[in-house]
Amino acid sequence: MQVAATSVIRQRRASTRRVKQSLLATAIHLSLSAVAGMALLCFIALALGAQMPTRELAFVSKALDGSEDIYLSDANRGRWARLTHTAFPKLQPVWSPDGRLLAFSGRAWRGLHETGLYLLDTTTRELRQLISGPVDYLPSWSADGAELAFVTRERGQYSLYAADSATGALRRLTSKANQIAFPTWSPDGSALAYVVVFGADDGLYVVSADGSREVRLTEWIAFTPAWSPDSREIVFTAPNSGNSEVYVIDVATGAMRNVSRNPAYDSDPVWSPDGTRIAFYSLRECNEISLYVVDADGSNQRRLLDNCALSMRGTSDNRPPAWSPDGTRIALTSQDGRALNIYTVQVDSGDIWQLTNFEAIVKYPAWRP
Repeated sequence: MQVAATSVIRQRRASTRRVKQSLLATAIHLSLSAVAGMALLCFIALALGAQMPTRELAFVSKALDGSEDIYLSDANRGRWARLTHTAFPKLQPVWSPDGRLLAFSGRAWRGLHETGLYLLDTTTRELRQLISGPVDYLPSWSADGAELAFVTRERGQYSLYAADSATGALRRLTSKANQIAFPTWSPDGSALAYVVVFGADDGLYVVSADGSREVRLTEWIAFTPAWSPDSREIVFTAPNSGNSEVYVIDVATGAMRNVSRNPAYDSDPVWSPDGTRIAFYSLRECNEISLYVVDADGSNQRRLLDNCALSMRGTSDNRPPAWSPDGTRIALTSQDGRALNIYTVQVDSGDIWQLTNFEAIVKYPAWRP
């Protein structure tokens, strides 16, 4: 009987060990599965984060006392950071192709003489004056970021210069007796477009990057030229028709087409990043300037803003609408009382999101490349 009892006890202990071992194996398996699952989730999250880059947008905010500073905003989350702490006016900052530097022209303010061309390193917050003296109109970066084009007036002549972005060394590309405006470098870096206004030489021009060849594309006034992404065409505002239209011109052939085709005032066109569409402002419904998009061939024209509550009031101190790098959103400004703030509009849905809510004049939205 004692032997039998001992045998039963041993069997029960063995069974208990097997159960414990099984439970332990199961627990280890579940733990390893959980760890693997967590690792997979982390990997997926990281991968998704890599596929969803932060969309940043620079802008200038003008306080009620007239001082101005540059800010950087996360367009996905609405967070912003102040990049400068200098009061003088800052006109139309533009990003370097690598997304590191912002170039802008400064203006004298309250007896201060900060006129010139400036570069702001958005990582270190270092601000340096590249060129001293008056700089007219927004500068334009070359495709490789090595140079900046800008216009200045000297001894009664307007001159278009290219400045070395590292040293400030200058080379003059062209000069005119009448005002030169809106210099813009072609995406392939081979040429620059600009306009001449207020004289017999009015028109849209293209000059080669080395200044050796210059072509007059139109013999009538033009504003706000913008190159197509493939550098073959230029879209611009043509106010000569009496009501202002948006035209596209082929740089090689001179062939033109009207893509706005409306008796209202149309202006400030800009290409989408893929070159298939053009956004522009138009004074049509609601007796307010609103945002429109049209296919590059002039078809499928539509208004992006469905109501009159959000309009482009206050855009005289603004630049053309700004496409996001992925072409899904357009940044613009709208006025509410004394304040002017930045909004983004989803191109496909027309959904609107207010990016800033300052008691100030917020202007010049510029997406980081």
